[in-house]
Amino acid sequence: MNGELQSIKSGAFFITKLKNISIPDSVRQISGFYDDQVIGGPFGLCIFLTNIFISENSALTRIGYAVSQKSPVTNIFIPKDCRIDAGAFNLMANLSVTIDSRNQYHRIYNKCIYSYDYNSFYWASRSYTDEFKFYPNCSIIAFEAFRGYSTKYALVIPPSIIKIDVGSFREFYCKSIIFQNYMIQTPNFQIFAYNYSPIIMPSILKVVHSRVFDYYFGKCIEFFSDIERIDSDSFTNCSELQEIRFHKLKNNLIIDSNSFRNCANLKYLIFPIESTDIITFNSTCLDECDSFIGVKFYMTIPRDIMKFNVSTKSLDIDVSTANKNGDPINCGRFQLKHPFDEKCKVPIHSCKRSPLSLNIPNIFVFICIIIE
Repeated sequence: MNGELQSIKSGAFFITKLKNISIPDSVRQISGFYDDQVIGGPFGLCIFLTNIFISENSALTRIGYAVSQKSPVTNIFIPKDCRIDAGAFNLMANLSVTIDSRNQYHRIYNKCIYSYDYNSFYWASRSYTDEFKFYPNCSIIAFEAFRGYSTKYALVIPPSIIKIDVGSFREFYCKSIIFQNYMIQTPNFQIFAYNYSPIIMPSILKVVHSRVFDYYFGKCIEFFSDIERIDSDSFTNCSELQEIRFHKLKNNLIIDSNSFRNCANLKYLIFPIESTDIITFNSTCLDECDSFIGVKFYMTIPRDIMKFNVSTKSLDIDVSTANKNGDPINCGRFQLKHPFDEKCKVPIHSCKRSPLSLNIPNIFVFICIIIE
């Protein structure tokens, strides 16, 4: 391409057989996916495109959102006066990025793109194969920053992260996502759509807002905090989600209407036994959860509880709880065989029906034992 071309519009080469392209130095803008009233990045779905050449003398000032999704481009150079939109390079599995050292908007750290001051994380490169670690000063995960990224390691969200933008973990695959940041309330927009990774939420979280888990496709979510409220439509359309486990509840928990709507494979909500009388379920919170079996309350038994008598072949445990008036409720007797053998394990799914009632028709309540 030659001449005094000023911009490359959305959809310009969308789904073409283009193999290589050189961007004229005169071009100041490469539009994004939704710009110019056109849906489609300028080089999106160009399945033969391997090279986008941009020179050091380029006048380019902006590269828009999703410019070349699902195209096998291997390298892009960002010139000195160019700013990229958040999500500019998502779903580009083969891409490596180089930034002009004179650029005042962005920097590279561990092959990934940050803002110039390293405050915002923009894009994760698949060529970075080590365990992912944020730059120490980073406090913001930008829009769709991890979209399309995958790693065999767990991703740890450190305490420095104070803002997570829309779709940050969309279509992102890892061993697990472990939140260690100071998140008291979740965002009220999607951040996990089409993500299959197990999720461990932060230890101080109090409120789960609407939409945050919409279209999350993982099987399990764990909460280690004293949750107080789960808003309406927080987990809707999570078609693969099978269980949600709560490890710590001390204050009243309110689960609002339609919280788990259309979670077609959700089977259990799992709570510690001491929370039996502090949970309020809205009667519609499990609408369209066709596979739901029941609510489980579990009791954790230390493996070394009777090591003074390790020859014991079985251990009987009577489990009871109380209602809000303090009246005891007997939940049954459990017999654990060979309780001090390292291989002894009582599956959380091996449990007993309980006389507890949650005032939700057709929902069973179970009590179970866990050995640790």
